[in-house]
Amino acid sequence: MEAKTMMGWFALACWLLLLVISAITCKEAIRSLAPCVPFLEGSGPEQPTVSCSTGAQDLFKKATTPETRRALCDCLKNAAAQLLIKQERAKLLPQLCKINLPVPIDPNINCST
Repeated sequence: MEAKTMMGWFALACWLLLLVISAITCKEAIRSLAPCVPFLEGSGPEQPTVSCSTGAQDLFKKATTPETRRALCDCLKNAAAQLLIKQERAKLLPQLCKINLPVPIDPNINCST
């Protein structure tokens, strides 16, 4: 019985290690989307720049697990609340950058679901 418990804890520890290794930090996510800020705030061009779209595409390609996507959602939701993001531009970003998001961009989204 004790050996099974130890194996279970070992498996959990390995899974958590893999999750941490493959996870995207909030700082990395914000850095990836930094070129998008002028577009999102409406102070820049009418279309996202190539560096904005590339950063957004790369970021969402790395969000491969539900846990990573939840953490990314929370991170970006908190970051957006601190900026003067225009919601209509934020909603256009996936379409303009050719990103297929499974959820809409919405400041009221529940990131835990």
